[in-house]
Amino acid sequence: PGNRTATLTWQTPLSDGGTPITGYDVFVHQGTTSLPVQSFGPGAHSALISGLTNGTSYNFLVAAENNLGVGTRSSASPALVIGSPTAPQSVSATAGTQQATVHWRVPTSDNGSAITGYVVTPHDGFANPSPTTAGPGATSVTVAGLTTGDPYNFTVAAINGRGTGPASTTNSVTVK
Repeated sequence: PGNRTATLTWQTPLSDGGTPITGYDVFVHQGTTSLPVQSFGPGAHSALISGLTNGTSYNFLVAAENNLGVGTRSSASPALVIGSPTAPQSVSATAGTQQATVHWRVPTSDNGSAITGYVVTPHDGFANPSPTTAGPGATSVTVAGLTTGDPYNFTVAAINGRGTGPASTTNSVTVK
């Protein structure tokens, strides 16, 4: 997400159907509303989509096109809140006794709205304990109440006045 924009990236499809790719179509969805399709040339592997509304959630799909028509659309991107901060960087976790300390570096961009906090969510594949929040200047938080012997992954997302940005994940740690 960016300030009234989103930058998309994609890879060339595994097959061109026997005819060279002539372009890519990007399908933009705001909830159940489809916005106009945006087309890009055959060499494109990224696109800046502009004219979006800050604080609004969008999904994006991409399809390759050739002389035979438009191919199958990709899976939808995760929902992006436009204008939200980018993902925190270098997220790591250190296991402790029934807890883990999660560390991160601040996102590369707040997209024009100051970061107001972070949400750190544990994932254990079972009950997934409640998220823990941290203030705007935080770069680590201890998540307590975890189950001894269980492996956990953690996601960290930054929050600003326009919404919650995409989450970064950690490698799995096993709680002591």
